[in-house]
Amino acid sequence: MDYVALDVKTSPAKYMLLGAKEIDSYLQTVEILKGEPVDYEFRSTVVPGIIEEEDIPKMGELVEGAKRFVFQQFIPGDTLDKKFSRVQPYPKSKIAEFAELMRKYVDEVIMRV
Repeated sequence: MDYVALDVKTSPAKYMLLGAKEIDSYLQTVEILKGEPVDYEFRSTVVPGIIEEEDIPKMGELVEGAKRFVFQQFIPGDTLDKKFSRVQPYPKSKIAEFAELMRKYVDEVIMRV
């Protein structure tokens, strides 16, 4: 294994709202990954309504000290949950604000928009 990408769906407190039964094993995985020598990234697809500005610091605390965090643009369309097919994605400028907030927690922040 030479690269790992781990999704951060939202702030830890909101995981249960997305259907997670528990998050302890996920939190443990985050901590293990931060300590591994393998190259990795934490990434988040920024879906309005799931990730809001107030979630970013909590997500940052979760991954604090990590090498890299990537914000990916949400693209509506053919989604598993049809209600998301009509969600307007954040503008690039809003994702840039999220990236700026995250910079205080990780070494590198990337935007894929």
